[in-house]
Amino acid sequence: MLVFNRADKAARVLEAVRQARPPRLYVSADGPRPGVDGDEVKTDQVRALFSGIDWDCELKTRFLPENLGCRKAVSSGIDWFFENEEQGIILEDDTVPNLDFFWYCDSMLERFRTESRVLSVSGSNLVEPWLELPNEVCFTKAWHVWGWATWRHAWLAYDESMKNWPEIRANLGNYPGFPTGADRRYWKTVFDLVYADFISTWDHQWTLAHFVTGKLSVMPKHNLVVNTGFDAEATHTSSREPEYIRLQKAGRFNIRWEQEISVVEFPEFYKMVSKHVLVPSMWTVFKLNVRRFRLVFPRLKKIVNFVRNR
Repeated sequence: MLVFNRADKAARVLEAVRQARPPRLYVSADGPRPGVDGDEVKTDQVRALFSGIDWDCELKTRFLPENLGCRKAVSSGIDWFFENEEQGIILEDDTVPNLDFFWYCDSMLERFRTESRVLSVSGSNLVEPWLELPNEVCFTKAWHVWGWATWRHAWLAYDESMKNWPEIRANLGNYPGFPTGADRRYWKTVFDLVYADFISTWDHQWTLAHFVTGKLSVMPKHNLVVNTGFDAEATHTSSREPEYIRLQKAGRFNIRWEQEISVVEFPEFYKMVSKHVLVPSMWTVFKLNVRRFRLVFPRLKKIVNFVRNR
């Protein structure tokens, strides 16, 4: 579990974990932000939740004394987890799974542990109402962050700093797993901003790992995770929770292990995600454009100075 300062949301995730009763639980908590009133109290409230674990569980905690921010705190927390485990499930404090999610992740982790074409397991299906998947589980070149799992050997492909992005960007033709067309333009902009640290996040780097390696993510036919982060402060989603996000399908999967790996292709998939899920507020759009301007402004300034001095 990856937590910070939202005790009410973290408590819901912990209750879902309690229902699954895992034998080991790792908790990585970012520290309070300096100069933010009440942050230390809030982070203490979150950490206190884990003193009430009432099942037979080996609890391991990583409570950071200082704030590293989303990018560093989450990525280093997952690093710490895989220093101790070969495989596992990752849940942030606003991703509430149903009980089937845990069975599904365990099954997929075991089934595809040695499958070289698979990099991760996603527990959420964000396009269920609009895109009918042919099997109980499918495979996508896109990865969903809301409740997921992977293996230590797969996580080695992750690079928080994105140090190789300039070289990758200049040679995208060498990476057949990278999107094309409008999707390529979108992701190039996103990765530019993350590389320049204008977006402080950890998850886009994992998306890049999927694109660069050309490997796939397993996705369930039915959504198994509710995201409780839809509110007025949302930065990557709409401020209003879509109705379908609340739906969670119960019941076991009738999985045919011999099924072929069929890939849900980008154009149709991203069209659904972009239209129905990634609908940011006007304020978010404005902030994104400001970040883009800040990114290109130094280059424009150099060009203007060059022209003036000719």
